[in-house]
Amino acid sequence: MFSNVTVFTLRAGATAEALTGWAAAALPTFKEEAGVRGLLLLGDAAGTGGQIVTLWESQEAMGAALAGPRHPERLEALLRVIEPPTQRPHHVLLHALT
Repeated sequence: MFSNVTVFTLRAGATAEALTGWAAAALPTFKEEAGVRGLLLLGDAAGTGGQIVTLWESQEAMGAALAGPRHPERLEALLRVIEPPTQRPHHVLLHALT
C-alpha cells in the first residue's frame, strides 16, 4: 500500500469547516479513482492547517491519480480553501485495523 501526504495551510479567512465541507463533497470522486483505498483529513489543534492522506493499492495507481486527476474541479475547489500544498509520496510500512 502507498500513501500520498499533502501538507496544507488554510488560506486567510478560510475555516476548518470549509475544508471539511470540501472533503465531504469530494469524497465520492475519490471513490471513483482506480486503486484508492482510503482518505484521511487531519487538522491541527489551531485549525490553521493539517494533512490530507490518501491511501493507494499500488504506486502506479497513486502516480496515475497524481499525474492527472480526472476531477480537476476537485483540485480547483480545494485550492480556494488552502494555500498551494506540498505533496510527499510514501510507502506504507504498517497498516493495522483494530
